[in-house]
Amino acid sequence: MPPAVAPWVSGRVGFESLMEAGLTYTGRSVRLDGRHAFEWGRVALSAGLGASAVLSGPTGDKTAGTPARPEGSTYFEVAHPRGFGADLPLLIGWQDSSQIVTVWTGPRGGFERLTAEVSLTLPSPARRGDLSIGRWYWGWLVGFAVGFRHVHGAIELCAYQQAVHGNVLGTDVSVTGITVAPAAALLATF
Repeated sequence: MPPAVAPWVSGRVGFESLMEAGLTYTGRSVRLDGRHAFEWGRVALSAGLGASAVLSGPTGDKTAGTPARPEGSTYFEVAHPRGFGADLPLLIGWQDSSQIVTVWTGPRGGFERLTAEVSLTLPSPARRGDLSIGRWYWGWLVGFAVGFRHVHGAIELCAYQQAVHGNVLGTDVSVTGITVAPAAALLATF
């Protein structure tokens, strides 16, 4: 539940013995992760663990809903979101001998827990209460990067099966489905 325009700042650092850690801030959330790689020539297995937290916004901050709504629709506002999550990727990758092309694939799973205050302002009368959601996801990802020396362009595609269970304004809800999420990045190493 990031604000409409959000900063994104991330950094990674490598350690001895093929280990690295990362820290990411995305406007309303923070993520800390680490991974260890096992290398066999140009093939590597990477096992990681990540933890994230959703940070509550300032008082009066509304993060969902828009003021312009067609007549007869509902207006749903979410305030003070907070939560946490964890994920576990297990990836295998290959890099050519000239380090121009890299490909990777593997499973990734995790969970998230989110709570917030919600308001349903239309139709009248307004209703206010709590939101509590838990999400479990598991799936597969594939990716590749192409570049030269210290700069590479990367593309990744993740497909997840998700199960979301929660309580919104005293009503239990459950949703399952499949999500496909593409991602792209420009990677610079030094």
